[in-house]
Amino acid sequence: MRRLFVVAVYLILLLASHLVRDHRGPVVAPDKGQHVVDIPEYRRGALTGRKDQLAYWDEPAAAPGALETPVVILHGSPVPTPAMRPLMRALAGQARVIAPDLPGFGGTTRVVADYSFDAHARAVLELLDRLGVQQAHVVAYSMGGGVALEMERLAPQRVRSIAMVSAIGVQELELLGDHALNHTLHGLQYAFFRALQELTPHFGLLDRFPLNTSFAHNFLDSDQRPLRGILERYDGPMLILHGRDDGFVPAAAAREHARIVPQAELAWLPGGHLVVIREPRLVASPLLDFLKRVEAGRAAGRANADPGRALAAIEPFDWKRHGERGRRWEMIAATLLGLATLASEDLSCISGGMLAVRGAISYQAATLGCLAGIVVGDVMLFLAGRWLGARALRRWPWRWFLSEERVERCEVLFHRRGAALVLLARFMPGLRLPTYFAAGAVRMRFSRFLLFFLAAAALWTPLLVGGAALAGDRLLGWVERAGDGG
Repeated sequence: MRRLFVVAVYLILLLASHLVRDHRGPVVAPDKGQHVVDIPEYRRGALTGRKDQLAYWDEPAAAPGALETPVVILHGSPVPTPAMRPLMRALAGQARVIAPDLPGFGGTTRVVADYSFDAHARAVLELLDRLGVQQAHVVAYSMGGGVALEMERLAPQRVRSIAMVSAIGVQELELLGDHALNHTLHGLQYAFFRALQELTPHFGLLDRFPLNTSFAHNFLDSDQRPLRGILERYDGPMLILHGRDDGFVPAAAAREHARIVPQAELAWLPGGHLVVIREPRLVASPLLDFLKRVEAGRAAGRANADPGRALAAIEPFDWKRHGERGRRWEMIAATLLGLATLASEDLSCISGGMLAVRGAISYQAATLGCLAGIVVGDVMLFLAGRWLGARALRRWPWRWFLSEERVERCEVLFHRRGAALVLLARFMPGLRLPTYFAAGAVRMRFSRFLLFFLAAAALWTPLLVGGAALAGDRLLGWVERAGDGG
């Protein structure tokens, strides 16, 4: 009876929460001092026919000798433009500063059709059209780097210069460096925040918290793979400002951007990823100096870049150029691989092997990360079978990915050869989920399950990671030989 009461209270609160959220709508009131404009909404480069509210700051240039060209400041994710206010104050009067809240963030419409770099870039360009701004210097922080580069792709004549401040760019140096694996992690992140927002009675509080579905959507909808090509083609002035201790966008990314954009100026800042927020004057000083040189025609473009750097820029990407990223990176990468196994164990093991052969992570770290994730995920499956039993298979969400008939067959086999089944299921992907769930459902002794499961996982994981590394090594060798022969 008490359980029914608790469930009833939860459902009432959840319904009330959704009603309050629906009443408030997807728009958050803009901050004091922000302006608002309606812009057309885009999805995958096409108009949806709907309008979104876009909130922005527009601070005038008042000081003598101020820049003639406006400066557009692009925030990162998950923080909206208020996080950039310290930098805006440091630039006060020296330039006209336009700082929009990108779609999905801050005072701009939160629920939109597309949260990608492309959609954000189109929104900024629409804002500049409304303001009558033909050309701007673009200052991009963190995820804003992708938006700045998409602006350059869509309308290069509108971008006078680009300043990358702790900004992302090339795919290879983001998280695990692999698009499929990164998006597996982004998908898990989105699923977590979506479940948290939809299944928790929060009455809109989590919608306004920075770490929410808009933040997760931004990563999930965006594709960094094209950004390398945009950087390689960009021929205007560029400044790269990066914290030496940045733990979110690695210093290797800044060095790679400076390599493939030979005219870029690279300056290192003390501190980490938040240096632009905590020490805005450290950013404002070199930024203003760079922008003034751009307007005076004294900043280099690709055409007059150093010849040695121009030659280095056309060399292909090489992991070995960036060297080892240290024990901390190894731990982070191994943890991310472990999380990815919750979505696909085999894909994560194969990707770990490919990352190892590229030099992005050691073979040992890739193997241990995948093994830890497999153990955690499959033990949770066993415990789910133990606690929920076979009747759970008739309910959501188990019925989506576990067949009741297959689990029943596994239960019959368990009474005959339970230990052998646990061992063999590791090498037969289609049997893993029902076998481990059934092991819990038939109440197999946990210590016995764990013994045979760990033996199988400890054998299977190094073989798969090592096999992917070996195959990847041979494949990369064939590609290199083919290139030499051509």
